[in-house]
Amino acid sequence: WLKLFWLQAGDIVMFSHGLGKPSTPSKPPSKPSSKTPSKETTKPQALTPEEEEQLRLDEERLRQEAVLARLANAGCICAGIAGVDGAVHGQTLALEADMCRRSVRARSEGTQGTQGGMWMPGPSLAQARWHCCAAALGDGQLLVVGGFDESGLPLDTTEVVDFVTGSVEPGPKLSIPRAGSAAVTLPLPLDEESAESAGMPWIMVLGGYGADAGATTEVLDLEAMKSHPGPTLLTRRACCVASMYGEDEVMVAGGFDEFASVSSTEFINLFKLKHTAVAEPCFQDSSGPKGPEDEEVPLHPADLGRAFAVPGPEMLERRAACTAGEVPK
Repeated sequence: WLKLFWLQAGDIVMFSHGLGKPSTPSKPPSKPSSKTPSKETTKPQALTPEEEEQLRLDEERLRQEAVLARLANAGCICAGIAGVDGAVHGQTLALEADMCRRSVRARSEGTQGTQGGMWMPGPSLAQARWHCCAAALGDGQLLVVGGFDESGLPLDTTEVVDFVTGSVEPGPKLSIPRAGSAAVTLPLPLDEESAESAGMPWIMVLGGYGADAGATTEVLDLEAMKSHPGPTLLTRRACCVASMYGEDEVMVAGGFDEFASVSSTEFINLFKLKHTAVAEPCFQDSSGPKGPEDEEVPLHPADLGRAFAVPGPEMLERRAACTAGEVPK
């Protein structure tokens, strides 16, 4: 009994010193699992320059989409004479239509309308001007045309104002200085396959003050940064108005001639061109004889030099420095 106890006690002692029986080896200590979360706080991984640039581009894209959504039904005011001293400036503003409607509705209901969110300040023009005109280019862009400078001299410059990016870039120069003219965004050029508007639209500038400006027009090509002669008006006009009439015609109305305001109107069909070229012809191939004027899709801004004006209905009274626009259906 004593021997058995000693052996058992010896076994215990020898095992505690690592000299136990080989049939019962001790297991090595297990390594901590990699899946076990560390108690230390993980620092955010720094972005690479490429990832930072992509993040910046995504944020800018979202900002531009939000601005375009606000500009979808907005009007714009560019430059002019303002202030107590009547200083000429080049500031721009956009009026958000939906916010304006909500404010007017709130005031009509006797509640306080929101004033702050209606106006969106835009970039300032490079040239202060007044009595200028403007035409929409789409995607939040506007072309500002001509006008008088601070000295009262007509300008032959144009500027492309981008309300989304806040940039102002020079546009094509006018063939002659103009102020008090009218500008219309044309549904041209057209894609030859789909017959839909494609690319930057052409802008027709009509009449105005300036040497030989009253009865002339010109067509601006913003992609080529060039101006081309357009059709001649039937009447000299300054401070006239112009607008698209339907999908094919430009309507010109009112204004001042050499002596006084006028009540006449005239229409220019963009797709009915004279066969005889009057300015840089760009003929289309077609079979069969052509008449003095034919339905034709202008392929080049110079083709509109072969368009012509026809008299429209007389207005009920003489008008000048008025405005015109398409009534929504």
